Amino acid sequence: QGDIKKHHRVSWQKICIPKNEGGLGVKNLETWNFAAVMKLTFRIAEGSQSQWSQWVQHNLINDQHFWTMQIPKDCSLAWQGIQKVRSRAVEFIEYNVNERNYSFWYDPWSSHGILREKFSSDVRHVSSIRDNKRLKSFIHHRKWLPPPQMSPEMRILWDSLFDKDIGPHTRKDKLIWKPHPRGIFTIKTAYAVLRLRVPEKPWEKIIWGNHIIPRHSFLLWQAVQDALPTQDKLVEWGKLNISNCALCSQGLTVIDQNQSPAIYNTIPRPKAWTQWYPVICSEQLHSYLTRPDSPSFINWRALHAATSRPPTIEHIFHLFFSCPVSSVLWENVMSWCGLSKINTSLHMEWIWIFHYFKGNSLQKLLSQAALAATIYWIWAERNETMAAAQLLGKPDLIRKNNVMGLRWKPHEEGWFILNADSSLTDDQAGYEGIIRGSRGNVNMAYYASSNTRSILYLELMGIAKGVQLALELGMKKLLIHSDSVQAIRTLLRNASNVENMLTDRKHS
Repeated sequence: QGDIKKHHRVSWQKICIPKNEGGLGVKNLETWNFAAVMKLTFRIAEGSQSQWSQWVQHNLINDQHFWTMQIPKDCSLAWQGIQKVRSRAVEFIEYNVNERNYSFWYDPWSSHGILREKFSSDVRHVSSIRDNKRLKSFIHHRKWLPPPQMSPEMRILWDSLFDKDIGPHTRKDKLIWKPHPRGIFTIKTAYAVLRLRVPEKPWEKIIWGNHIIPRHSFLLWQAVQDALPTQDKLVEWGKLNISNCALCSQGLTVIDQNQSPAIYNTIPRPKAWTQWYPVICSEQLHSYLTRPDSPSFINWRALHAATSRPPTIEHIFHLFFSCPVSSVLWENVMSWCGLSKINTSLHMEWIWIFHYFKGNSLQKLLSQAALAATIYWIWAERNETMAAAQLLGKPDLIRKNNVMGLRWKPHEEGWFILNADSSLTDDQAGYEGIIRGSRGNVNMAYYASSNTRSILYLELMGIAKGVQLALELGMKKLLIHSDSVQAIRTLLRNASNVENMLTDRKHS
């Protein structure tokens, strides 16, 4: 949404769908507000005894029928909003007939909706059912009594009513909210039926696992959505003249405004393929990369200075999978994860990843973390290369992507763990900490700088700040972890007077 010149890469609708359907799980406030207004509509329709509902009934509705009344021109925006959502609300409402006080023509008590809107005036006239008639006129001993004169259309209606249950007249009529299992209206269930729904995606746990660094997860999600600003998109948006892979570029600068892009028009931009694989390499580019004399990682630095071959278009799957630099990195990552990648066509790349990286075993979890880290560091290296024209060698790039696998025993349920630390350099000092749950989920992280250049003071302040935040969050069971033996011993000796101790230490 907004100015189309800004080249939004992911639509707001896609961002607002849940993570298991491919979005970010952000609440769509417009849809949420619509659901909140629908709650007011439901309260009016069910005849709530609240003071507000009674005021609306006597001052705004009066002797009209809520479902069919016209929207006044001089009414408030709130009342306009309530009436505008009626047509959607009636789709999810079911009338439970007991007391039989519903209007025959004006209330949507049947599966056919509001009968006055369904049948023409001629049909209503032939039926001899007046506008003010209520359901109790057509029910006797919990059985339907059709009128003596009926048109064929009305007969179809009455035939369908035999399947509708009638409760005892001693009970009050009740409105049922169908999306809720107990028939109770909640904004949560209303939002669930109103929001955009798409088929579930197989990558939720692979991308958004707790064992993956959040920034890695977010960038991997963008890569799956084909939402990263690769050079082929920048050329399409008019930001660059030439698309040339920054990692295996062959003599052309990334932003070369003196080169004419006409000679590259013969190399088409990759087109959409499937929902699994948004972009594939063009046949011309694919044949170039797979031919026997195609550059390998061993001579890619020398190739960087060559000018005899045309540039390689940088699109998402060349950058992350078919680029010689990325290919060698993937070989090392796959070997470290204990996986052997089969040779597949490029449009099957994501399908292979989502199939073989799925699972909850230790190997699978490490592989998922390695996948996200690899995508992240390839993109980071690409950005650094474009900005500084500086390339890392194979060992440096692989070292950046090193993922460590650690085993740890979860603590008992209800316990929280505080890891506090400090840092002291020549020009700055500070302390930080992170609070996790018993399963390793992050609850709180903090950082602060300090003018006091005492490592013991910084260690103690890091612990004290974490304890303070834990108390504010209601965490009563807290385990404190610190790599400073001196700080732990100091706390054990002076646990009852930590605040004064910190004050004294700061001024010492």
